[in-house]
Amino acid sequence: MRFEDQLLQSYSATQPKYATRICTCPNCDKQSVFTFSGEQHWHPRIAAAKGLPTKVSLWKCSNCHKNITEDKLPIEKSTTRVRV
Repeated sequence: MRFEDQLLQSYSATQPKYATRICTCPNCDKQSVFTFSGEQHWHPRIAAAKGLPTKVSLWKCSNCHKNITEDKLPIEKSTTRVRV
C-alpha cells in the first residue's frame, strides 16, 4: 500500500469527510495530509495593497496542525486532491 493511501486510510477513519491534499508541509517539513479549513476573505482594497487575492484557501496540516495558505503548499508529484 502506498504511503499516501495509508495516510488517507488512517486519517479518514477519525475525521469528517472533506477535501484533502497530500504533500510536504512547509512548516514541519513532513509529508502530511492537509484538510481544507475554509477560506479567508479580504476586502478588495486591502488585498490589492498587499498583493493578495480577495479569497485565500486555507489547509490544515495533520502533523503540526498549522493552517497553510494554498499558495504556500508545494506542488509535488504526490500532491493530490481527494474526496474521502
